[in-house]
Amino acid sequence: MTAADLIQTIRTSQGNIKLRVPEDDVSTLPSLLMDEEVIRELKLHNVTTLDLSGNKLGKLSAAELAAMLHALKDTNVTTINLSYCNLEGFSADELATVLSALKGTNVTTINLTGNKLGHFDADKQARVLDGLKDTKVTAINLSGCMLTSRILGVFKNTNVT
Repeated sequence: MTAADLIQTIRTSQGNIKLRVPEDDVSTLPSLLMDEEVIRELKLHNVTTLDLSGNKLGKLSAAELAAMLHALKDTNVTTINLSYCNLEGFSADELATVLSALKGTNVTTINLTGNKLGHFDADKQARVLDGLKDTKVTAINLSGCMLTSRILGVFKNTNVT
């Protein structure tokens, strides 16, 4: 997929984009989503939902994924779907960095369904979700992430549901 292809998709998206690339092409996603023309089109066409589900984003570095998410700061994207993106290969600190990249964006909802994060102990699970502090995120879907029930304490005294 090229930036021109993505721009055409954006122009016909009606506010919602589902972007799926072949596993071998996943490394092209950061540059595509950080392209100035693509960002301009996302804003111009009032795209509010970016669905990246099923892409093997775990093949990217944490820095690449964080930069890609932070690039959304100049858009109207409020919902990001990162379900089943094989994020379990990242360390707790790397995932916290990825989620903290949402600071300064308009993202209020993130879907992490199916990313098996239960291999972290409860403290590391909390550290991952700590990355959402100072973001606008108020809703997070953690279905199928195999998290412990102790993780719910992280959301105490927050607006996150």
